[in-house]
Amino acid sequence: MLLAVLYVIMPLDFVPDVAVVVGWIDDLIALLGAGTGLLLALRRYQRKQGAELEARQPAYVAPNVVETQGTEVR
Repeated sequence: MLLAVLYVIMPLDFVPDVAVVVGWIDDLIALLGAGTGLLLALRRYQRKQGAELEARQPAYVAPNVVETQGTEVR
């Protein structure tokens, strides 16, 4: 991501920005590639966090309710 941003602001390009629309296309491609990579990394991170959360939780949690006959215990 950082390399893509540096490429966009760097004065040297594969296609100079003087050629207005055509010069911006390579910058746009660099930013789209960086954005796609960032989204994919975020999805991997979310899946990893979800898997770790599932691994920490027990498979079955008994309810916290205790059935009684209504008798008082002293």
